[in-house]
Amino acid sequence: MTNKILNLDISKEPKLNPIIYGRVGDGGSQRVTLNTSKRDEQLDLTGYTITFEGVTSGGKTKVFDSDNVVVTSEGLKKGTFDYVFPNMAFAVKGKYERAYFSFIKDGIRDTSGEIEIIVFGNADINAAEAETVITEYNKLFAELQELQKNNIADLQEQAETIQTRLSELAKRLDELELGVRLHDAYAWSADGTDRFTKVYPGKNIFNHIADYPDNLIWNRELVCYEAVSPNIAFAMFYVGKLITDLSKTYTMSFEIEALNDTIQFANSVFYLNSTTSVQHNKPILIKDKKVKVFATFKLTTTSNTLVHTYFNKSPQGAFRIYNVKVEEGNTQTIYTTPPSEDPINAVPQYRGIGLVDSDNPADYSWQAEDNTIAKKATLDSHTENISNPHKVTKTQIGLGNVDNYGVATQSEAEVGLAENKFVTPLGVKQHTDKRIATASDVLIGTNKKQLLTPYSTKLFYDSQEKNRSKFLSVRTKYAAHRGNNSVFPENSLEAFKSVTRHEFFECDVQVTKDDEWIVMHDTTVDRTTNGTGNVKDLTYAQIRALKIDAGSNINNLQDWQKVVPDLSDVCQCARYGKSIPMIEIKGGAGEVYSDAQLDKFMDTLHQFRMLPDGAIVISFDADILARIRQRSNEIELMWIQNSIPLNGLDICKANRFGIDVAYNSATLTKENITAFHKAGLLVGTWTTPEENHQQQEGLGVDIITTNSKSGFLRYGSLTLKNGFTGNTNNGLQNYNVVEEISPGQVRAYFNVLNGVNTSDSLVATFPDWAVPFANSWQFCNIRTSSGSILATANVMGKTSENAGIWIGLNWTQRTTWAAGVLHWSLY
Repeated sequence: MTNKILNLDISKEPKLNPIIYGRVGDGGSQRVTLNTSKRDEQLDLTGYTITFEGVTSGGKTKVFDSDNVVVTSEGLKKGTFDYVFPNMAFAVKGKYERAYFSFIKDGIRDTSGEIEIIVFGNADINAAEAETVITEYNKLFAELQELQKNNIADLQEQAETIQTRLSELAKRLDELELGVRLHDAYAWSADGTDRFTKVYPGKNIFNHIADYPDNLIWNRELVCYEAVSPNIAFAMFYVGKLITDLSKTYTMSFEIEALNDTIQFANSVFYLNSTTSVQHNKPILIKDKKVKVFATFKLTTTSNTLVHTYFNKSPQGAFRIYNVKVEEGNTQTIYTTPPSEDPINAVPQYRGIGLVDSDNPADYSWQAEDNTIAKKATLDSHTENISNPHKVTKTQIGLGNVDNYGVATQSEAEVGLAENKFVTPLGVKQHTDKRIATASDVLIGTNKKQLLTPYSTKLFYDSQEKNRSKFLSVRTKYAAHRGNNSVFPENSLEAFKSVTRHEFFECDVQVTKDDEWIVMHDTTVDRTTNGTGNVKDLTYAQIRALKIDAGSNINNLQDWQKVVPDLSDVCQCARYGKSIPMIEIKGGAGEVYSDAQLDKFMDTLHQFRMLPDGAIVISFDADILARIRQRSNEIELMWIQNSIPLNGLDICKANRFGIDVAYNSATLTKENITAFHKAGLLVGTWTTPEENHQQQEGLGVDIITTNSKSGFLRYGSLTLKNGFTGNTNNGLQNYNVVEEISPGQVRAYFNVLNGVNTSDSLVATFPDWAVPFANSWQFCNIRTSSGSILATANVMGKTSENAGIWIGLNWTQRTTWAAGVLHWSLY
């Protein structure tokens, strides 16, 4: 089933309901595009929850589905969305009792008008069971997918629980390491009672400073609160143990940010042993933005060397320090904190050097325990121990509800009875592969449980014999639109039988009230007959009793020639005539055909042996063509469109029908025609004026549908000269024409009045295509006062200066008309 475009109106005012066809087992490829409006005004669906709701035939299945609604932001603004019908939507044969879309926004619910959905049954499946091979497979595959999804969710839950536990252990480890990495740090007390508050004294920690990784002294934050004096704040560090060579230069650095105000540094920041100032950069501190401060120095001694920061800050404000480092050499480069070392994102933002989330310094733990290092060593040993010495259970770490199942074998998965086994993706694939039919399985065609892939389906269709050489040839062919409608009424038998210069004639068919196929273009009989009413509301007998009363030469026809033809008449006309019918099944304006009606259509074609190459079936409705293709692999089909859709070639290749587009479409290009021909598909145009025939032949168009009398044999009018006029006396037509009667052979008719009788005077000129190569002298008749006599007419061609029909001998006796039938060869 190809993609359809449906129009929904949530006003639910009476209109033609959109109709969707499917067959039991369809799904996934059943996609429709829906345009939503309210009383023909475009509806913005942004923010709406869209749900398909339906009740299948007999109330066997209720379908509520939002998962298969496909939307884009631009489409919602225009009230447009796509919906892909799931398998469950086509599980039960028959017409839906109810089907519509609901739209919910801000707790307010609205619905569209009714959608008619008709589900056809399968010949080899019990429809009451509402099961198909595809449904069984989808159910099995869905069960396997759900089981795998649940297993993955359980594993993810386990992983998240374990990760949470590891994060808690890592946090505790960081807390212990804080005492190891920090030697001495001082901060100005918040209340000003003490000049310095010593944080984490170095007792039992001093000797471990040299072991710090990457010379990182401290990797946590230090907050210096607002000082009593507006220009003093300290943070002190002993670095002597980090210096191994007094001859070398070292760089000390840290990151700092203001917590409330912008702080401008003044004077020095780094001091050695509280006395010697070290040059440094002086950045401006901006609230919530880290900046790097660094200075390069040399030491004269490594004994208890103290480096401290001394900030002159104005105005007063709190700030925080991160990542204090001492590195060998001049490393004054900007230090970018990795996410794993970022204290803002990795741990809570403590105010001060404490492990308590509080703004009150009295809550902080300012003393590190003496056994900090021992505790860290114990923790390190635990991180490497996988023997579970504490007998931790899965319930204790939050995994008590996770099943610990094994993996099912392939045979166990196929049997499908075990409730305590997982199925891996490989197991699913192995099971699925066994259900896929091979090419030989497809050709044998006896297994009802195996599945077909798109590839194997294509192989099967490609292996079928297709005889289309009569239509896809090196020469462009022509179709007379609704028959020879310029001579006889459109879609009449006389219009079909009189087609001699076109290989095809096009006609339109639809069904009567009693399911008979009748020839009629309009949905009503009003325009072309003496009756009124819709075709679908009249019986076959009622329409056949009407008379065609409009069209060319209608007054010259007998009543028996004015009967509306049926499909059998079209087939018989084609059998005994010289042209092939292109039968358009009317569609796209609410026409819906049942399986029985389409079966009768195909039976008629078979009755008159119209297959494989006695007819072409065309339609604007791709669904109709797809259903005809299901009934015949050999019939030629063509999809009528105004332009070639973006996915037109894919749709045509999938259903093996050609394309028939408007002659002036911008998509009618050499590249597109070549692409269709490479796929073995026809390209046609409609309704092409005669002046465009040659251009479209040059493009490679296969079939040109036209209202012109010219087809593969050309037809034209003579242009009268020197005062001659056409003779229409006694009901005669103005019959001064020229036609190609076979390739390269031309016949002209003239019957003229008035004009001159002077020898070597021009009577008429030809169309350019009809000019002969050589001259000829031929006989004609002229009317005299006593009767008619023979005269001559000279046919002058390309070897003379003025091509045309010229007066010859014996015209001086003409009193009224002159007439003749002339023949010549073009080459």
